[in-house]
Amino acid sequence: MGEERRSGPAALASVRPLVTTLANGLRIVAVELPSVHRVAIVSHLRVGSRYETEENNGSSHLLEHMLYRGIPGHPTAHEQALAFEHLGGTLVAGTGSDSGSISISCPKESFDETAELLSHVYARPLLNGLDVEKRIVREEILEDLDEDGTNVDDYDLLRATAFEGHPLGLPVIGTLAHLDRFDVETLRRHHQRHYVGLGTVIAVAGPIDVDHATRTMERLFESVPRGTPLSIEPPAAQAGSRARFVRHSSSQTALRLGFRGVGVLDAAEPEIELVLRLLDDGNATRLYARLCDERGLAYDVSAGYEAADDVGLFEVGCETAHDRTHVALGEIFDVLRDLRDSGPTEAELSKAKARHLWSLEEMLDGPAELAEFLADATLRGYARTPLERQEQVHAIDREAVRAAAEKLFRGELLSAVFVGKQPARSRARLAKMIRDFR
Repeated sequence: MGEERRSGPAALASVRPLVTTLANGLRIVAVELPSVHRVAIVSHLRVGSRYETEENNGSSHLLEHMLYRGIPGHPTAHEQALAFEHLGGTLVAGTGSDSGSISISCPKESFDETAELLSHVYARPLLNGLDVEKRIVREEILEDLDEDGTNVDDYDLLRATAFEGHPLGLPVIGTLAHLDRFDVETLRRHHQRHYVGLGTVIAVAGPIDVDHATRTMERLFESVPRGTPLSIEPPAAQAGSRARFVRHSSSQTALRLGFRGVGVLDAAEPEIELVLRLLDDGNATRLYARLCDERGLAYDVSAGYEAADDVGLFEVGCETAHDRTHVALGEIFDVLRDLRDSGPTEAELSKAKARHLWSLEEMLDGPAELAEFLADATLRGYARTPLERQEQVHAIDREAVRAAAEKLFRGELLSAVFVGKQPARSRARLAKMIRDFR
């Protein structure tokens, strides 16, 4: 009989990444997953709207788009895509507020060739076809605007409200006005500043020999410039609640709340992970049960936590009938207050911890998910392995969760956005509810 399949912490303990730091500061993380059939390569780097200004906002996102538009030997977007597809993969790139990624998965036998193509995308993009790509990005921006050109994306508006006057509040996607002024030289300078060794982690996971994978990535990325550390300024402390109303002729009002919280490097961050899972990790958790199952106020309700190194934003959002927005807001507040004041039950906490463990264990069946975790955790420094992350969360008790919720769900940290048809009387009522939240 074969070896019995391990599960839980024992399975996580089998993930032993090899971490190598090159002379240019770039870090390579390689881990073998012998039971899967594809290799994932994921790079995470320090780029995004946090490192931009009002003048160049959106340059990180546009540069990400331009990575698809040709590399040496494959000088058009079509030729580049075809080269990857012949090897069994499809390139995926993304930009967030304080990090970006380039990733691909491929069959084991095409790993070396795929890695080489990916290294060209990272280090040697041709930046061809800027005018065409601007038109694509323009269409993407228009998706968030109404017929008058007003931004009606509730999450973008929430970040702009919670981090008003700070780069974290800038739209990752940029604006139409900025898009028009970008040229190839601007993007080239942005690339030279951010696509550097000191700000990059590359993770490889799959049925690989870790030594071979590391040597391959070292050969391909050792010539990347070292770069210089990027300086960031923390946002000013929030001293009071904020509310923003945007009129939009939709059939419902989009309601989104945000609470400023700790960053990913804070010792209390794992506790926020459990706060999030207690509120929104399946249809039996508190927010969905109250707003949807019990009250029928929304088709869905969600919560999330986006954390930079030094600050985070815990958000809750739903869409509801215009004339029931105040009811939905009151119910959300009641759910948050109850967790803050009483904490979770032991059964709730046990379930949340188990689901967190299972989500980590699930990564062992998906090399892309594991590589994403390792690249992000290594870049930000909050865990070295999935087992370390599991141990951080497993050690948390009910009182720690309650204390974390008490620290987070405070009126002075609250921002709220309402996008819909709210008459003046309703706006006044909602604004008062925001001011009165305690």
